[in-house]
Amino acid sequence: MISDETGKKELPISTILQESIRYFFVKALETLSKERNIEQEDVYWVLTIPAIWKESEKRIMGEAAIMVNINCIARFVLSKSILYYE
Repeated sequence: MISDETGKKELPISTILQESIRYFFVKALETLSKERNIEQEDVYWVLTIPAIWKESEKRIMGEAAIMVNINCIARFVLSKSILYYE
């Protein structure tokens, strides 16, 4: 759990990561659609995860990305320090 600056409200890190990924995904699609007429199906999304992170941290990030349910990402395979997409 992560607390806000007042210490009164808490959210799980997975929720914070999910909403962060969703926000950037939506904003990127809005910009690409408006400025370049590019749709979601035209984009190959890649989420990088730092190799120095612990396996548990990498897993949380990968699970957060899965929970966002980006249609272009069909499957995640977590292997050591690499996250693969298909």
